Amino acid sequence: MPDYKILKGLVTLGDKLLSIVPDFLAAKRQQRDRLADYCESISKCLSRAYVDLDRGQIPHGCCSEMDHYMRDLRDVLGKILSPKEYDELHDVLSVAYEVEHLDGELRDCDRPSSKYAELAIASGKFAAIANKIRAT
Repeated sequence: MPDYKILKGLVTLGDKLLSIVPDFLAAKRQQRDRLADYCESISKCLSRAYVDLDRGQIPHGCCSEMDHYMRDLRDVLGKILSPKEYDELHDVLSVAYEVEHLDGELRDCDRPSSKYAELAIASGKFAAIANKIRAT
């Protein structure tokens, strides 16, 4: 049985970012807005991937987009996170960016739609982070 590393990685990344939101709130408004935009972009990408996969289509372009976010992680979060926190998030995102490959990872799953729903959960977490940061 597959270990669903991509889905687990995305959910873990969302959880990790949610857990350090208080650190973000101490940052300057410009940094917070930038992080909110970053999280919102990830949320939208994951939401598109969920819709495509649920329709039986490959979410073309999502891997490339998530790879772009992974490469921007240090620039967006580097002044807010400790090097250890950054490394942990980078490690998770470096696996999680492969959203286009979820179709293959979940092909043998009994109920792939239920696993795809985890993408919607991850998307919701990133949207919540963006909204929480913007609300302060």
